Amino acid sequence: MKVKFLQLLAGVLVILGAATAQTIQPRTLEERHPLWAGGPMLGHAGLRYASVWVQTKGPATLCLEYQLVGQAVDSSREPWIPSVSLRSGTQCKEVTAGPAYTALFELDQLHEGATYQYRILVQTNPSPEEDVEEDLETLATGTFKTQPHFAHRYPAPDFTLAIGSCAYVNDPAYDRPSVSYGGQYQVFESLASESPDAMIWLGDNVYFREGDWESLLGMIHRYRHHRALPELQRLLTTCPHYAVWDDHDFGPNDATGAWPLKRESLEAFKLFWANPSYGMPEFEGISTAFRLRDVDLFLLDNRYHRSHHALKDSCERRMLGQAQINWLVEALKFSRAPFKLVVCGSQVLNSEAVHETFANYPCEQADLLKRLAEEKIHNLVFLTGDRHHTERTQRTVDGVVFNEITSSPLTSGVHNQAEEENNRYRVPGSLGKTRGYATLRFSGPSKKRSMLIRFHNQDGKIYYESTLNSLQP
Repeated sequence: MKVKFLQLLAGVLVILGAATAQTIQPRTLEERHPLWAGGPMLGHAGLRYASVWVQTKGPATLCLEYQLVGQAVDSSREPWIPSVSLRSGTQCKEVTAGPAYTALFELDQLHEGATYQYRILVQTNPSPEEDVEEDLETLATGTFKTQPHFAHRYPAPDFTLAIGSCAYVNDPAYDRPSVSYGGQYQVFESLASESPDAMIWLGDNVYFREGDWESLLGMIHRYRHHRALPELQRLLTTCPHYAVWDDHDFGPNDATGAWPLKRESLEAFKLFWANPSYGMPEFEGISTAFRLRDVDLFLLDNRYHRSHHALKDSCERRMLGQAQINWLVEALKFSRAPFKLVVCGSQVLNSEAVHETFANYPCEQADLLKRLAEEKIHNLVFLTGDRHHTERTQRTVDGVVFNEITSSPLTSGVHNQAEEENNRYRVPGSLGKTRGYATLRFSGPSKKRSMLIRFHNQDGKIYYESTLNSLQP
């Protein structure tokens, strides 16, 4: 059965290879296969690696077949690229209840800076007695891209990064008997229309309800419900997606590292996201780092090692933990990127110890900022969520300037009391009290890069704009 299945897929690849290089749009919701549950979603993509996530409603054999349709930017490399990279291929996976009927296709030996079409096929009849040709149906289609290999070859390309946090999707069966907390889901359509090169989810990416956080199965249910939202589907296929978490997709409200189901939370996170890695040998969690074009990103875990901010001894309280801070400082020191983006679910630079800001952990906050300043980590920008308002913060420590962009909420309720917090480092005019997202546009020559910051409302309208220029210390 398997042999026939793969032979048929090889025939499909031949047909696909003859197609013109056009973008395949995902099927409309009305055309979705009965087994479809969510996605596909593009995960981490590197120079020669890409990943595609998808979820079904039940057990199935899935095969992703792909075909190169756009050549690498640097055509001078073409004479030897075919000997080490693939123009087409097929990967098959058995989808079972164990991993929540999710599949992550990880593809390597790809062309650099190239575009591939892909098709996910599902085998609907497991019986070897039947004609396999009639058992193959298309579950989803789309395109993915690898990153361009521009280093030492040509100037860094311009690109756009989208960010946002706090995405509440109403579920009347399990929500509180009050006015719906989530809404204006068109924000995801607006985001997709920006055609970003990547999307960073800044935490509270789903909202566990009381019955969700008491088990891994409950957490999976919440992710499944969120990932199937119709308005979200186009965005999932538009660009690679990366994520950190905050309390609502880790456990109960304000959950800390004492949460007994934190390993189950980590397992659920891994099932529904496709970050390049999770944690380090020195510490567990979701921390990771990767490069996007010429920018380095460092994703922090603000929950797994967190102490409660109400504990009395402030210098024993921690949000990140010493091992994670040591890793971050050394990784930032190693980076030569014109901009270094540090992603965290909690605000880092806010002066006020309100809700769950880093200022609730004054000794650890001071230690981190002091070490970053001592190491002269310039061009560092924190990307944070959580707060249900949007703002830009700028803080100088021992002559080193740090910036922070807080983008929140996507679809959750808006926090209207932000002005009363008196964040001393907030950039005047940057406060936004609306649902929406932010985009960061990187451009300019390699030694003089700029980052255009834009805050958008749920319909995509820009209401704040500013530019940061990289410094050359």
